[in-house]
Amino acid sequence: MRVIVKNTRIKLINQRGYQMTEEKQSNLQGTIGLILAALSMVVPIVWSGIDKDVKSLSYAIISSSQIVSINEEAKEKIQITFDGTPVEDVRLILLEITNDGDIPIIKSDYEMPITIEIDNQEQILSANIVDVSPENLTIPLSVTNKRITLDPVLLNPEDKITIKILINNQSNINISSRIIGINNIKDTTIPKKSISSVVFLIFITFSVVAYAPLLIIENLRRKKNLLIWLNLVFQFIGFSTNLFVLITNMQDLIKYYPN
Repeated sequence: MRVIVKNTRIKLINQRGYQMTEEKQSNLQGTIGLILAALSMVVPIVWSGIDKDVKSLSYAIISSSQIVSINEEAKEKIQITFDGTPVEDVRLILLEITNDGDIPIIKSDYEMPITIEIDNQEQILSANIVDVSPENLTIPLSVTNKRITLDPVLLNPEDKITIKILINNQSNINISSRIIGINNIKDTTIPKKSISSVVFLIFITFSVVAYAPLLIIENLRRKKNLLIWLNLVFQFIGFSTNLFVLITNMQDLIKYYPN
């Protein structure tokens, strides 16, 4: 009987020790999960708030496609003209200018208007505004064979101007202006070489979004103490935040790489 009692005590002690160890591990996992969930919630919010209350203007080349091209062998036999001007390599460019800051740009802020210039060897065949946001945004522009000039106009945050430009021969586009509070107009065009980094960011975000529900389900199956509930709340908020980041990144990718 004594042996049985001792064995029983040993079993009880081992069982209690195992339960205590398991409880400590559960609490440790809950604490780590709480910290990670809080970071996944706080970091995107802090990151998105870094550039608040900033005056900013940016541009992006939405598309650049070749619509006419004559090779060297055919130049002597074929001539293509546009409004009487001989052309060899005509490109269609869609350029979007956006107030991506948080402060309106008013007419009195302009010391020099927004100008779009090309290299000396090329020529602007035509240019016109094809889309604006909001719809009541009116922007007069003047066009020469080397320069497009947009008259100063009020641009509220998120206001956008889309310009269609026909250029003879491939050219580098230079956009400049002199606006109070803005050092330069930023180029936000996503280069082709950065597609891998965008996909990698989407993959990481998707991984977090896919893993978060598993953590939430696991916590629901555990004992409902305060730490677990806090962990659950932060994980849910972090899941929602990362889902928003994933959707935003996908929208950017679709916008700049529609095909």
